[in-house]
Amino acid sequence: MGITAQVTNAIRESIVTGDYEPGQKLSETVLSEYYKVSRTPIREAFKQLEREGLVEIIPRVGTCVTKPTEKELDELFTLKEVMEGLAAGLLAESGSAEDINNLKQAVSDMEIAIQTSDKKLYVEANDVFHSVIQEGANNSKLSYMLNLLLNQIPYRQYVF
Repeated sequence: MGITAQVTNAIRESIVTGDYEPGQKLSETVLSEYYKVSRTPIREAFKQLEREGLVEIIPRVGTCVTKPTEKELDELFTLKEVMEGLAAGLLAESGSAEDINNLKQAVSDMEIAIQTSDKKLYVEANDVFHSVIQEGANNSKLSYMLNLLLNQIPYRQYVF
């Protein structure tokens, strides 16, 4: 994997996990020093992340983490429901007992987390639940599109 891809993945991960918040300005200089690379891979990463809808490059201002509007969030969640519903249907057709047990365990863990107000456990169990559905669908194109979509939602803010 090339330097640009590594930097792109690292910045994407920081945006998706909330280390960089919606609306936050990202500095080429600061990030190039942090990742110990020239500004060129940072610039290329920004271009890729803009195509994915994660950042906005504003001429003469800089690059900011995209802050979806309420309407955009509604649209993203609507798409998520449809795509994840399709994935769940594909998983159900395959009927993997292991996947079904993993889903049951994740739901059980979420219930325990709610009863004990354990946000960390809830987020982890929720991640497992959605990952099992996505992976169990065994459809690489659906998985790619779902990840592209999920990366645009500051999801962890809405989980608990």
